[in-house]
Amino acid sequence: ADFARRRLGREAFEYLIDPMATGIYAGDPERLSLRSCFPRIHELERDYGSLIRAMIKLQREAKKRGEKGPGAGPGGVLTSFNTGMNELVDALVRVLGPAVRLNSSVASISRDNTVWHVYLQDGKEFESSHVVLACPAKAVSEVLKKTAPDIAKLALQIHYPPVSIVCTGIKQGTTENSLNGFGFLAPGDEKRSILGSLWDSSIFPNRAPEGYQLTRTLVGGVRAPDLARLPDSSLLELVVKEFTELIGLKSGPEFVKIFRWDEAIPQYEKGHHALASEIDLALRSYPGLYIRCNWLGGVSLNDSIANSERLAKQLAR
Repeated sequence: ADFARRRLGREAFEYLIDPMATGIYAGDPERLSLRSCFPRIHELERDYGSLIRAMIKLQREAKKRGEKGPGAGPGGVLTSFNTGMNELVDALVRVLGPAVRLNSSVASISRDNTVWHVYLQDGKEFESSHVVLACPAKAVSEVLKKTAPDIAKLALQIHYPPVSIVCTGIKQGTTENSLNGFGFLAPGDEKRSILGSLWDSSIFPNRAPEGYQLTRTLVGGVRAPDLARLPDSSLLELVVKEFTELIGLKSGPEFVKIFRWDEAIPQYEKGHHALASEIDLALRSYPGLYIRCNWLGGVSLNDSIANSERLAKQLAR
């Protein structure tokens, strides 16, 4: 928050940075770490002393290389699958076959010289020279509490706010806004009861039947955790009220499904970079143990895939 106000101004912070922090982290920009959340921006300021100076220099360098843009900003688009993100997981299970054990909870792990032992809740045991933990911080802490208590304690410093997602199917023509677009994110200063709403049927194909539109509205986060815990009827009432004011909803949705995440998105708050460095240092005492989770190295699926691919190549050498 301090960086954005200093470099971009108050209005840019309130209507650009604040909603962006909400959309990515469901977090509070006053508490988030620039270095951990937006490492590229941190690097540009560090290396060039000014974002404007950095962008001008990058534009010139890109022009020399014959590129249209500076190559520093995001170049991708929102992507999903025909039946939703479950398609990715199903494909992994199908390709990997019996190597994947579904519905198997890990009770603990231990190390005997260079061999790691993984103990499941059902009593089964596996041995390996490498163990990669790819689960939420609390789960990592629970699994490591006896074998690596120092890392277990550090992992508990990661905070996850609750978020509820209210999906609504709205008949076309029942809103003053056409819902033809990405959706919106609500700036904190507007004191809205929702964090924002994504208009899925405008972003992705095959999300709603003909004549209907699908929206996905986020409630809660660091800004209003108690709202995420409201009963279903109250959550729907809240969303309908906001939609009536913001998009001119004239009649209630004809389809509603609510998803609840008690611990939604890990918060990269101030001090996160130092925490991550401390965990990396501690891992050196446990050869063959690795952590690849979205509470370290980036919260997005893209980050998780890139980090995992690098580790897989390292272990395959």
